[in-house]
Amino acid sequence: MDTAANRKAIRFDEWKLLDAPLELFFEDTRVRIQEQPLMVLESLLQQPGSLVNREELSAKLWPRAVTDFDAGLHTAVRKLRAVLKDDAEAPRYIETVPRRGYRFIGRVSSQTVEPPAPVGASARRRRLGWAIAAGVIVIVGAGGWSLQAARSASASRQAAHELWLTGVIAWQNVGGGGTTPAEIDRVEDIYTRAIERDPSLAQAHADRGRVRLSKFVSGHDLSPGNVAAARADLARARELAGPTAFVLVREAQMAYLVDGDIERGLALLDEAEAAGPLDGDQLMTRANFLASAGRPDEAWPIYEKAVRLDPGNPAIYRFWMSNLFSAHRPIEAMRVLRQFDARIPGRLERGELLFSYTGDPRRWRVEVEAANRSGRPANGLSNEFDLLRMEGRLADLQKLVAGPEPAQFRPHSASRSIVGIPARPVAELRGWERLLGGDRPGAAAAGDELRRFLARQTAGSWNAWSLPLLQAEASVMAGEHERARAEVAQALLSLPKNRSFPSHLYPRMMAARVLAWSGDPGAALALIESLSADFPGLGPAAISREPLFSVPLSGNSRWQALRARLEAQILAPEALGS
Repeated sequence: MDTAANRKAIRFDEWKLLDAPLELFFEDTRVRIQEQPLMVLESLLQQPGSLVNREELSAKLWPRAVTDFDAGLHTAVRKLRAVLKDDAEAPRYIETVPRRGYRFIGRVSSQTVEPPAPVGASARRRRLGWAIAAGVIVIVGAGGWSLQAARSASASRQAAHELWLTGVIAWQNVGGGGTTPAEIDRVEDIYTRAIERDPSLAQAHADRGRVRLSKFVSGHDLSPGNVAAARADLARARELAGPTAFVLVREAQMAYLVDGDIERGLALLDEAEAAGPLDGDQLMTRANFLASAGRPDEAWPIYEKAVRLDPGNPAIYRFWMSNLFSAHRPIEAMRVLRQFDARIPGRLERGELLFSYTGDPRRWRVEVEAANRSGRPANGLSNEFDLLRMEGRLADLQKLVAGPEPAQFRPHSASRSIVGIPARPVAELRGWERLLGGDRPGAAAAGDELRRFLARQTAGSWNAWSLPLLQAEASVMAGEHERARAEVAQALLSLPKNRSFPSHLYPRMMAARVLAWSGDPGAALALIESLSADFPGLGPAAISREPLFSVPLSGNSRWQALRARLEAQILAPEALGS
């Protein structure tokens, strides 16, 4: 016998754990489960009935001596219990020994060595299993049907858990890259299929609510029906699971991102932490909320803890990096980015953020061209519009927005999601391009098109600032400067209280442009100066190299002094290791 090819198998009930590599099977079906929960199971099965302390498990899962491992270990055990259908309150397999560790309390039926299965063996086993099952049904009649139904229900629950875990991983990947409607819909469909398999799976309801919430946040679906569906998902999750951490975190996201109540969001996160240790993704939410509440110094250590617990989650790194850049800490932001690049190189975009501190657009250009080759995303047009403008390529800028297609675009920001911003006509971009080109009639025509779009919009709490700001842009394009200034004032009064990167920066940048072009340089410069120094803010080159500031403010001495100060702050690309 070739013992090198043999695998140790530990069996309990219908389950089997194989080593080299670690794999878990339910009957003859391989179960999809992440590596860390498998390692926990292996440790517990190696000492059935004995306490395995937290420190021992931590040393196995995080060999580099992570000290704050509680949340990560809790998450691994929670995922393992979810796969095994084990209830923490009435455990069948895994008993929690408070503050000490865990114990496997199930019955281990055997520990054997299995030779590798020959080709086709698993299929033969399945056929044999069906044959035996058929025989049992014939012999025992109704009892056999009950057994078959029970196994079918068990398989359906198992499939639902696997789908849910697939959705969790897929959503992490979406969070770390470009989010498109198709990507969001794909993840929503995964959770829907999980719920169809097991309507009692609370995590799937909560996470589908999160995806529907993201459709609102990203502007892909601002409809009341989508928001109501998200609320219904969270209500169902609470009904099934109670006020557990994963439900409370999703409710916090709803409170802040849809209802605009960041204080309630933070209070719900406090409840979530009291209910149990938060995992990496949930800690990311807490850090994001603290940054948005103007408390970034409290957010940094939480981001650091989050990536230690979930080092493969690109969304954590993206938010951490973006907030460090907006806190005028670019060197630390690049350190975080390189930490992730060491695992998955080039996954996180950074070109626009690098430009904002170095004035070097090369990386930004590479990222835009790569996106165009793979099919420009919905916000790709505005991204390229900003890049061409910063590069000073006005002829190319005109070509980009001259045609009738696409008719609409989504505004972009370096961190993507701007709550309350739907798709809007390309006439907005064309109007600014015409102002830069000195074509007043062309700008006025674009402003008229923008107003026709606005006449079709429905006002809501989420767009209380964005619609007046868009009105102000249309007015300045039409040359109605006094009206534009009044509309900017209305928009600024309606801004949300939070200080998140996009919802704080984007409207103030747009307001400063309108004020600069409508003859109020003092108000424009007050906004620009705050963006150059406050949190969240912009890097020096994003302001000093902006033609939509430099053209209308060129003769203003205050602008000239600010621009000189900002140019002196611009770093060489080598300083950031970019």
